[in-house]
Amino acid sequence: CMLFTLLPAGVFAAEETPTSGDCSRLDDGSVTWHYNSDTKTLTISGSGDMKTFEKESAVPWYGYMEEIETAVIEDGVTKVGARAFESATALSAVSLGNTVTAIENAFHQCTSLKEITLPDSLTSITNQAFQDSGLTSIDIPAGVTSIGNSSFTYAKSLTAINVDPANKNYKSIDGVLFDIRFGDMNLMLYPAGKQDTSYTVPDGTVRISNLVNEFLSELYLNDGLESFHTIYASRSKLTELKFPASVKEIQSTLSNNFALKKLYFYGDAPTVKGGESISSSAPCQEGSVVYYVPGTKGWDKNPWKGWAADGDIILNTWDGGTTPDPTETAQI
Repeated sequence: CMLFTLLPAGVFAAEETPTSGDCSRLDDGSVTWHYNSDTKTLTISGSGDMKTFEKESAVPWYGYMEEIETAVIEDGVTKVGARAFESATALSAVSLGNTVTAIENAFHQCTSLKEITLPDSLTSITNQAFQDSGLTSIDIPAGVTSIGNSSFTYAKSLTAINVDPANKNYKSIDGVLFDIRFGDMNLMLYPAGKQDTSYTVPDGTVRISNLVNEFLSELYLNDGLESFHTIYASRSKLTELKFPASVKEIQSTLSNNFALKKLYFYGDAPTVKGGESISSSAPCQEGSVVYYVPGTKGWDKNPWKGWAADGDIILNTWDGGTTPDPTETAQI
């Protein structure tokens, strides 16, 4: 007991969680952080990039992550580093300085974050930047040149992604995000919270990258569409899809759309893209009915010829006009 009483108070104070420190990319003190526990505000100050954190627990304010309500990124800071606010579930207000040019996957699972104003200086939004966040809408500035495919996925309250009309790389049509960087239109993201029950893909779209939505029950694909790449959507209400003859490729994760049981094709059998395992190569669900037009090619080959990882695919012909009675099918 006497020994403990003789130890300096600083020995115990050193074990306390710090409220400030360095968070610069080069560990040179050029960017620092400070947490105010009274206001539950974390402030990032300085000049240059924040550090990219390899894991959430490496963030120096990790001990406060669940209680932070406000984040202030001051002028001078140029990048919001990866995992900076990952799973900060109480974070509801973010102020970004007008020098921020890049947002890495910093706000993943910030479920209380309903809105954020992106600065005009912003050029890059990386994968998972706002994935599974509470955002209800987002405005993309004119200067943004790069948006990761999963930047806004699984944001269940997100109803609209709006792009400044002056942006030459991306555009928004009725709140849906399109990538136009390569001279054509790629439907990059249909917001998960958009509550329309029917959607017609705009003419000129050549690829659908991400259309995961629990409200859509009708989806009309456009002539000229070449690739349909959507991801896991087990709660989708889509029960059927009609693919124009222009479609040459579909993503095998159609097989995770459990309600999708009828697929109609006007052209040859598309290539099915998937992983290396057999199970990832199934184009649709067990018991699904695939209708094809007589004379089109490729239906006698796997994975279309009545085979799927989880069971049989039923194939039947149709005339490309009136939707056939699904009971009048024959497995081949």
